[in-house]
Amino acid sequence: MKIGYFGPAGTFTFQAAKKYGRYMGCEDLTPYRTILDVLHAVERGEIDRGIVPFENSTEGTVTFTIDALIFDVDITIAADMVLPIRHYLAVREGVKKEQLTRIISHPQALAQCHKHLEQHYAGIEALPFGSTSAAAKQVAEKEPFWGAICTKEAAELYGLTILEEDLQDEDDNETRFLIVAQKGTLLPEYEGRTSLAFGTDNKPGALYRILDIIA
Repeated sequence: MKIGYFGPAGTFTFQAAKKYGRYMGCEDLTPYRTILDVLHAVERGEIDRGIVPFENSTEGTVTFTIDALIFDVDITIAADMVLPIRHYLAVREGVKKEQLTRIISHPQALAQCHKHLEQHYAGIEALPFGSTSAAAKQVAEKEPFWGAICTKEAAELYGLTILEEDLQDEDDNETRFLIVAQKGTLLPEYEGRTSLAFGTDNKPGALYRILDIIA
């Protein structure tokens, strides 16, 4: 089995891919640059399963994943996985809090930590970056007085020091990841859940009538 994930290595999706790989007895993990790249790779049969982020308990749905599944590809959801999300502030060795000039990370990570950043890092500019792991790489290779909010694994991967841990605003911060496969694939991991996407006329009561059918 081949598993692809929204990369690069060291991200939370990478952690989900590793956990799912252990469950399925697979160590062949391939990173892809975008969520859509993962979904297209599944559709083309390049990989057997794809791992993408779906929703966060603090910041809600990853709309790009939902839109891509509805409009861009014709694949199926094989399973889902929920992981606790812990954010770390990583810096170069020896850099102190008062020396920081900028903090970078993926927009979702910044949003999940924004209260903590406002309270403890007021005045330090926070900027979105492509991924948590890419942020750690940027700090390690190019920006000596920047900090990256990332996974502990990403900090270790790029030789950074953890300045502070558990920056997330909510202690029970979790993200749900989807495992996707080609249509018609035998799904031993299927747990009996069903996802629906539907449209309706723009009329008063239209949503209620659909929900009434489901009820």
